[in-house]
Amino acid sequence: MRIFTSFFLTSIIIFSCSTKQENQSAESVQEIKMESKTEYPQSLNDLTKAHNMEAFNNKEVIAFDIELYFRGNLRLDGTIYSRTNSTKVLVEKKDGVKLFFDGSEVYISPDSADTKGVRFDALTWQYFALAPFKFKDEGTNWEENDSLPLDIGKQKQPTLKLTFGEGIGDAPDDWYIVFQYDDSHLLKAMAYIVTFGNTPQEKAEKNPHAIVYDSYTEIDGVQMATEWSFHNWSFETGLGEQLGKASISNIRFTKETEDLFGVENKKMVPLP
Repeated sequence: MRIFTSFFLTSIIIFSCSTKQENQSAESVQEIKMESKTEYPQSLNDLTKAHNMEAFNNKEVIAFDIELYFRGNLRLDGTIYSRTNSTKVLVEKKDGVKLFFDGSEVYISPDSADTKGVRFDALTWQYFALAPFKFKDEGTNWEENDSLPLDIGKQKQPTLKLTFGEGIGDAPDDWYIVFQYDDSHLLKAMAYIVTFGNTPQEKAEKNPHAIVYDSYTEIDGVQMATEWSFHNWSFETGLGEQLGKASISNIRFTKETEDLFGVENKKMVPLP
């Protein structure tokens, strides 16, 4: 899977520190929408419209609780806060550990905490939650793909393939194959490979995985999946063994306060 550091194709992000009306020194983000000349596949346009990307991009911060299991073990239990443009991300675990992405670097607090898997956890789960709203960001490349299997015993489905430009994120060699629900056009699943940690693409492609999205709910006009499942996946047979699951709850949009992304006693976590 691709760990991203920036995605903004149809917008220029301008950082400003001010608000005369509120007399706050908190950093704020303003997105100036630009007319894009990029032509996307119609099915991708249908997907982003179904999720209401425009409404999402007009919000400042999204927050949600997440409980995630892999191979029967609890992997993450906490709350994720993210600017909707993903330039800042905070993961607050229930055990008190905090993971923070400031737009370029990842940090952990307290500075004595174990750093294993921190960059992955700081960025991956947030990306999976917000993927439909990141599909048109800078560095994304789309193409109509073959019809491929997803559900066992069912017909192959039309798909789109997402790849990334050179130097985009922590793992630019990752790719995603995107499936949609026929009736709603909402994101149904993504097959993907994991090249994070310098795994060669050829090796990663021997073991694709997939995330399936279910139980959608509407929050301020925006469609968000509240149940995920993770599986092995193959080009020949589609979904295989289930590897994990996640529940998303208490989804809300909020304003960015001065101290929201303030993390003390932290240390930087470099790329592996």
